[in-house]
Amino acid sequence: MKTALIMAMKEEAKPVISEFGMTRFSLDSKCKWKNEIYESSKYPGFYLILNGSYIKDQNVSKVGTQAACVATFIALELLGAEMIINAGTAGGFASRGNKVGDVFLGKKAFYHDRRVPISKEWQAFARGEYSLHFKKEWFDKYDFLEGFISTGNSLDFVDRDLDLIHEFGAHAKEMEAAAIAEICEENNIPLICIKSITDIVDGGIPTHEEFMANLNKASEELSKHLLKFLGQEILIGEL
Repeated sequence: MKTALIMAMKEEAKPVISEFGMTRFSLDSKCKWKNEIYESSKYPGFYLILNGSYIKDQNVSKVGTQAACVATFIALELLGAEMIINAGTAGGFASRGNKVGDVFLGKKAFYHDRRVPISKEWQAFARGEYSLHFKKEWFDKYDFLEGFISTGNSLDFVDRDLDLIHEFGAHAKEMEAAAIAEICEENNIPLICIKSITDIVDGGIPTHEEFMANLNKASEELSKHLLKFLGQEILIGEL
């Protein structure tokens, strides 16, 4: 089964590149995709797609739903992926008992900043709410926490964002999952989402400060869980 792992930041992906012998290549396409695309030398058909860098500053990774949608298009249309895994970092919530370094396997994803207050139908579309793929035994087997994931295009938030996040009961706030899930649902492709907590949204410390201070720790926890999960569950057999 062809599987694509989508990640936003190269810092988060370095252990995957090393562990699975990932080799970078360029797509034969008329479009000049800025994404970094890799294939495993150990497991042919296992791809890693990074969102790539901001064209005006190579030190800035592309994050957010637009970049995630492009990566998902590449995975499905150009690489023929039959399953998608989205892994990365996220904000968590003290009110739900989260702490830095917690690693969640998502059960659902939704948007907290896509608001279209026209009618119930429009509001339902804007909110999303997409089911993610998981197996119950994965939580204990790989020491995952379970929860819902909320997606928006800003690292910080406004009060209405937070209201919707709490209304949904989300455990992780990030910038890609729902966008990938929306495309996967339309194409009947299973999506697995794994998120590691870098900052506590309701913890009183400015998000950007806590994110940078804890990025290495959260990335280490993400890598530990992700490498074990991929090696033992995804790359050795069927979904």
